[in-house]
Amino acid sequence: MEVRQLAELVFSKIFEINTPYPEQVTCFEKIWQETSSGKAPVTVLRLPTGYGKTESLVSPYFGQFLANQWFLAPRIIYSLPTQALCNQVYCRMRRYVKNVYRVCRKKLVVEVQHGGKAEDPYFIGDIVVTTFDQLLYGYARAMRHIHDRIDIPAGSISLSYVVLDEAHMYSPYTHALVKALLEILNRSSIPVSIATATMPSKLLNEMTEGLSNVKIINYTKGHVVNRSVHIHVVDSTLLKNNKLNEKMKSLMENEENTLIVCNSVKKAINIWRQLFDWGFKPILVHSRFTPPDRDAHENEVTSILSKTGTRKGVIVTTQVCEAGLDISADVLITECAPADALVQRSGRCARWENQKGEIYIFKHDSHLPYKEKFIDITWDYLQSNPNIDFANWDQTINFVDVLPYSVDAILAKESLNELYEATLYADSRPTELTAREESFVSICLGTFPTKQNLVNIPYEIADTREFKNEVLELRGKNFLNWDFRKRNWVPRGYIAPYCIYKGKLQKYTSDVGLYW
Repeated sequence: MEVRQLAELVFSKIFEINTPYPEQVTCFEKIWQETSSGKAPVTVLRLPTGYGKTESLVSPYFGQFLANQWFLAPRIIYSLPTQALCNQVYCRMRRYVKNVYRVCRKKLVVEVQHGGKAEDPYFIGDIVVTTFDQLLYGYARAMRHIHDRIDIPAGSISLSYVVLDEAHMYSPYTHALVKALLEILNRSSIPVSIATATMPSKLLNEMTEGLSNVKIINYTKGHVVNRSVHIHVVDSTLLKNNKLNEKMKSLMENEENTLIVCNSVKKAINIWRQLFDWGFKPILVHSRFTPPDRDAHENEVTSILSKTGTRKGVIVTTQVCEAGLDISADVLITECAPADALVQRSGRCARWENQKGEIYIFKHDSHLPYKEKFIDITWDYLQSNPNIDFANWDQTINFVDVLPYSVDAILAKESLNELYEATLYADSRPTELTAREESFVSICLGTFPTKQNLVNIPYEIADTREFKNEVLELRGKNFLNWDFRKRNWVPRGYIAPYCIYKGKLQKYTSDVGLYW
């Protein structure tokens, strides 16, 4: 069977896609041809949002089962930036392995491994969907909860095909660690693939510099999604004197499905509340819900904005919508954000074939949580190019390429040192290795902490006087901190990263989340 025929068979039988896009077939062919000749390629897939990058990259792995030829690897480790994305890809893989069993009677085990659901810390499943931090800690022997078996994950990775999806979503700090791990995997002859829609060319070149056998697959317009998106740059902010901009009401009068994206949770909650005063019944989605409540809200969103949605509605959200949610609104109202974030948001408007959408980009009133220069560069570009078309790939790439993103090896030097030492010596467990520059604090909204009642808050926010006074339970002047050894709450006089503190139940509701 020819390679192209095998690719088409995988897409039709496993993914139930009868006509794969040309770039998807090209991706399959390149990985299959390189690995069948004994090489370990670094495949970079740069395609528009919603173009099927996941299926493109996992197709060669499934092709092994249909062809009964094992060039690539016996296992795939699929890495993503967030737990939510992991959960969604995990569900897709579960569906695909059922098709593998139906077609060739081979059973595959799919596992998910992240902080919220740790099914496979040793990475021994056939398909392991995990976060980048778990992948990094597993390789570097830094898994703290597997005791003296810390070498097993690294051994599993050495026999795997590793995919790094949504690679643009990391910070410069984490990108330094991603680049370092890429170099290690590449020199170890482990096949790796990277997928991105909006990584600036400068950063992509830095990430792949020095790697051998790099194969870049760009969008060739083999299939152009027939969608129309009209951009409006609005030189005013969403809120004026803490009140909703009246212009928003006129944009929502046609009762179209509307997605409103804010740069902060606090602003999203404020807008959500004021929309009720205007007579709307919006749904709120952000990162400060407990896992069950967030799942419920996201399910409600998909019931409105998915392909099978049957009703109209208004959604107010934050950056959590930028990746993973397969939704499409008729109207997108968003604050200005860095170019790559705006492109991701635009992918949630008129996402599918023959859809038409309107995008309104309002001026930001604060650069936070982004770096000021990135958001200012983006706003200046939009002012100079108000007719930009996010449905046009060339214009989109030119837009994201204005961002001067780069790998920050200096910022991540301590973690890089430990990563390289773990590679060279493997004689001690790393203690300073952290996958992310940011740290967080968990707030418990129950009697005892469980995975179902914790909300993660950035440490910088949790350590502010306002947050501590309004949200945290106190015993005298101390905060209640969960002691894992005593299995009880103990008083603590300060807030420390990665710890669990007891929160006030009255500061949380299932429809608003944690607020103060």
